[in-house]
Amino acid sequence: RVMGAWDTGTWNLFERSGYFRLSGKSPEDFQRMQAEYREAHERLHRRPRVGYRVVRPIPGSDTVEASLSWLKPYSGSWMAHHLARHQPPGERCRGTAREALRDIYLRGFEPAQIDPEVKWFLAYCEANVRWVRFTALDFAEWYQHTGQACVLPFRLMEASTRQDWHVPEGFTLGEPTDVETAALFERLAATRPEAYREALDLVPERFDLARLKGQWSEAKLERERHVLVARKDGRAVAVGVMESAHKGLNLFHVLNGLRIIPLVDASLPEAQDAMLALLAGAAAWYRERGLDVFIHYVEEPQHTGYTERAKLGDLGEGRIWVLSAQLLPDFIEHLCEATTPRSAVEDMIRKLGYGVAPVEVPLDHLPVARHRALEPVGP
Repeated sequence: RVMGAWDTGTWNLFERSGYFRLSGKSPEDFQRMQAEYREAHERLHRRPRVGYRVVRPIPGSDTVEASLSWLKPYSGSWMAHHLARHQPPGERCRGTAREALRDIYLRGFEPAQIDPEVKWFLAYCEANVRWVRFTALDFAEWYQHTGQACVLPFRLMEASTRQDWHVPEGFTLGEPTDVETAALFERLAATRPEAYREALDLVPERFDLARLKGQWSEAKLERERHVLVARKDGRAVAVGVMESAHKGLNLFHVLNGLRIIPLVDASLPEAQDAMLALLAGAAAWYRERGLDVFIHYVEEPQHTGYTERAKLGDLGEGRIWVLSAQLLPDFIEHLCEATTPRSAVEDMIRKLGYGVAPVEVPLDHLPVARHRALEPVGP
């Protein structure tokens, strides 16, 4: 189901499934957000062109077995988030857990395909969830060489806006000049895949999110992007890109996040100080918007001294998953293959001492690698 009043059922699912215990959190951390979650999804219910939620209810019940939410946070991109699945005790569900997850993925892609602007699908994934690895991440990695997909590692950190923040001595913060903006795009082009830049609107023609903000405003939802430059002696050292979204849309604040793009070697002391200055500037910006916390995507994992100095909370290792809409038919085929129960014939072959192994294929035929063939692996 895409339509319907499923706020209570979905919230209960988050509690049952352990979703509220991800990244070291507890259910108590989310209680104050329940009203915000309900209000935000009431607005989405009237504007599915901005976002929607897919649920798989237990037949004849208000109980939800699985749920997946979608948002359009960038001009041509749809983001999957809030994935949860749990079979309630004493309930008989249709099929296996994998079939339930497959169903909500397949149903979830349908409304997004109606959007004439759709070009990309994306998600912020936990790095070590087996379901996510064999369905989403593996598939995108096969296609990275084509430029139509990417998987980018990051570390998700959480910062408090209420702690005592200071800009390091000798640094100033301000909005970018035209020259500094051009330097930002050059740095992004040199350090980030094209799929990442296009999907996240980190390109000159859509950087201000103007068209997207208009769509969100029509739905009475807030969406912002703000840019700060950390300078030392008048020279730009690093750029911070801050974004915010309407309260309650994502319970882990993944759209209230700061990206930092160093314009110099990130290992240099001045770069570390510049990134610390940008964290201080971001804290002030988010505090003005009534937020107690914000997210920092650490995309320079080998140079994290500044995050230790800032005493950020570590929410874990993640992957940014980006997939071109042109690859959706292949991805759906892969999803169905990966979630289809083994056949009786395959089970019999296993019992006879054979196994299922991947086919060895040349690099330029990687899309074929998802297909499996029976090969003897025993006596």
